[in-house]
Formats: sequence, C-alpha cells, structure tokens
Amino acid sequence: MKKYFLFSFFIALNLFQNICFSQSAQIDSLKQVIKIAKEDSNKVNGLNMLNVLLLDADRYKEGLQCALEAKVLVEKTGYKKGYAGSLINIGESKHMLGDYPEAIKNYFQALKISEGLNDKTGMGVAYNDIGLIYDTERKYPEALKYYFSSLKIDEELGNKNGQAICYNNISIVFYNMRKYYEALKHCSTSLKLYQEMGDKHGMSLCYNNIGEIYSVQGKNAEALENSLLSLKIKSELNDKAGMAGTCGNIGLLYIKLNKLPEALKKVKESLKLSKEIDNKTDIAESYHSLSEVYGKMHDWQNAYQYYKLYNLYYDSLFNEEKNMEIGRMMAKNDFEKQEAIMQVEHKKEIEKNEAIAAEKNRRQNVIIWAVGGGLILVVIFSIFLYNRFRVTQKQKNIIGAQKALVEEKQKEILDSIHYARRIQTALITNENYINKTLKRLRKDSVS
Repeated sequence: MKKYFLFSFFIALNLFQNICFSQSAQIDSLKQVIKIAKEDSNKVNGLNMLNVLLLDADRYKEGLQCALEAKVLVEKTGYKKGYAGSLINIGESKHMLGDYPEAIKNYFQALKISEGLNDKTGMGVAYNDIGLIYDTERKYPEALKYYFSSLKIDEELGNKNGQAICYNNISIVFYNMRKYYEALKHCSTSLKLYQEMGDKHGMSLCYNNIGEIYSVQGKNAEALENSLLSLKIKSELNDKAGMAGTCGNIGLLYIKLNKLPEALKKVKESLKLSKEIDNKTDIAESYHSLSEVYGKMHDWQNAYQYYKLYNLYYDSLFNEEKNMEIGRMMAKNDFEKQEAIMQVEHKKEIEKNEAIAAEKNRRQNVIIWAVGGGLILVVIFSIFLYNRFRVTQKQKNIIGAQKALVEEKQKEILDSIHYARRIQTALITNENYINKTLKRLRKDSVS
C-alpha cells in the first residue's frame, strides 16, 4: 500500500538524516529513542513514525501495537493532531491485516478530527486512505471520489509527494476499470512528479505500472522499455520483492516477443528472488512461466516438470485463498455495515456543519439587511430633507422676489403721489396771498 505521512519526530529525523541504517536497524534505533522520550507530543510522533517503518517492513501486528500505544498516550496528553495521526496508523495497520471495517472506521474518525482542526494535510491523508479501502473493495467510483479529494488538498498545499501518490492511485483505479488512456495519463503525471523530486522508489513504481498498461494494450515494445527501466531502479534500491515481480513481467513480455532465451533468464531470476523472500504467489507464477517457455522451446520434460510444480503451489495457494476468501466475505459484510454507519454519521456531521453555516449566514444576512435598510432610510430621509430645503429656498426666493416687486410698486406709487402733490401745490394759490388780496378788495369796495 503506497501512502504518505505528515508526522515528524525531530530526534529520530535528525538521526536518520545523518546515519544510513538498514530498515531493521532504523526500527531498533527509533525504539530506543522512544523508550527514553518523555510522554509528550514528541513521543506520540515517534510512535507514529515507528508504525510507518514497521508497516513498510511487513510487521503489521507490531505496527498496530505502536499505533494503539500512541492513541493511549494522546488521550492522556490531549494532542489532537497526534490523535488523528494515530487513528490513521491504526486504520492502515488494520487495512494491511485485512480488517477493512475497523480500518475505514478509524479513517473516518481521523477525517472528522482533522476537519475540526482544519488540518488540510491530515484531511488529505484520510481521504487517500479511505480511497484505498474502496479501491480494495472494487468500489471504483467511490475510490476516485476520495482520491480526487485528496489530490485537490495536496495541490492546494503544494505537496508534490502527495500529488504523485494520488495520481498513481487514480491511475490504478482507471487501469482496473479498463480505462487505459486515463490510467496512462495519470501514471505519467505521477512519474513526472517523482522525477522532479528525485524519488527513485516512486519512479520505479510508475515505470512498472506504465509497462503493465502498455502490456494489456498489446504494445509490448513500450511495455518492455518501461519494465526494464523499473527493474534497473529496483536493482539499485535492492528491492527484492519489486525485482521479483518486474523480472516476471519482463519474462512474460519476452515470451510475447518470442525472445525465449531472454524470457528463460528473466523468469529464473524472478523465481530465485521469489524464493529468497518466500513469496508463494510469485513462485507459482514463475513455475507457470517456466513451463510456458520450455513448452515453446519444445523441452517437454522441463515444461511438464514446472507445470507440476505450478499445480502443486497453485493448489496450496488455492486452499489458502479459499480460506482467505471466506474471511474476506465476512469482512466485506462487516465493512458494508460499518461503512453505512460511518457514512450516515459523516453525513450528519456535514449537515450539522452546513446548518451552523446556514444559521451564521442567516444572521449575517439579517444584520446586512438591517444595516442596509437603515442606510436606505437615512438616504431617503436625507433626500426628503434636501428636497424640503430646496422647496423652502425656492419659496424664500419667490417671496423675496415678490417683496422686491411690491416694494418697487409701492415706491412708484409713492413717487406718483409726491409728484402729484407737488403739482397740486404749485397750482393752488398761496393762502396768505389770497387773504391779502381779499383785504385789498374790501378796502377798494369801501372807498
């Protein structure tokens, strides 16, 4: 299972950056560091890192114990981010042990905590691991949904390693859905990211997967080219399990290309490596391929001999597989029940968050409308006052103009009166003059 992790433990990290150990030595060294560490967030991170190393070493039960110990410690310290990490690691351990119901239960719990902390990195990890469960259960649309959710977060964070993993996982889903164009496109994108990071393990994985895609399309030359590139890198990394599988694939390609000596050589290499790591499935496949090669070379004795060995291993594997299939069927039933419960709980959580957000938006809208309404009333009142002011000012101007006109008319009237009076005064004889004249006339009359 290809995965990535967000946890850091500075003591162990410094140790691993400066000293090159074998995987076993790394595990032993980290155990010693954890043993003397205080019971705080550093120890939690150390246990989570140890879980990763143990899972990579196929020591799943030990890895589970580390994750459970980290969870107990987190419950004491209240280190929520570490709690989400321990749940992820418990889920991955359960996944590797085939307990899918418990795996997805822990993944959804981790997702919920990461969402509450707004921990984007943790959310991305949880989405990816939930996708892995759905992929394992062949629920490909659901797997793609969660892989793309994880990819979106990794792109937002600029996490190239996470993006590369997501693109590769998406490619595998499309391969299983027989959508080979999409599979090749996403795997090529993953390869480009791994090349940019200089991640040889990731590059070898992508070259191998690209070879598989070309092989099912009948493009054997392209398939062989990529498979050889994958084998070259795996040899540099001394990845025996990867070398065994890739050698077997190359042997099959040489058979298709009718290059039988080359096919025989690679299949024998695959068989040797498979026996060293005791991979019964690859051993059986190697026997089958050897039988096919010898048959094409008309070496019927060896062809028959290896075919018998193949049947022997196949029968043994079939019985094991049959028992495992019964277990898988029971686990699948439990998984579907657990999945339904977790989906309902997750849906309720989403609905609750949406309801809180809706209520918050409603309150904000009420405030906005209230403030907006108040502003509108202020504007309307201001416009009303302004209009009243203009009307009043206009009325004042009219009254002023009318007053000025009345005053002007009044002045004209008074001027006319004064003028008439002056004329009247000028025409009327003076009273003294009249009196004198009357006296004079009286005297003349007496005389």
